[in-house]
Amino acid sequence: MKVVFTKRFEREMKKIPISLRAETKEKIEQFIYDPHYSNLKTHKLSGQMKNFWSFSVNFKLRIIFKYSEDGIIAFYSIGDHSIYD
Repeated sequence: MKVVFTKRFEREMKKIPISLRAETKEKIEQFIYDPHYSNLKTHKLSGQMKNFWSFSVNFKLRIIFKYSEDGIIAFYSIGDHSIYD
């Protein structure tokens, strides 16, 4: 599995507090190892975001991603629940 980061994701990642970056990196590594690991709470989104999936970094922080047809996973956005809007 190959994971890529969109420019949007990279910009938003820089805004994550330093205190949360290590936890975020650990969750990304866990995702790469097993995208459906139960602690990540990976789930498909609905509505306008029906082509995207999400997983939890912690109680507040989420990562939105998309599977592509060629097997690449693109991390699209990171933030609190407002990223779903």
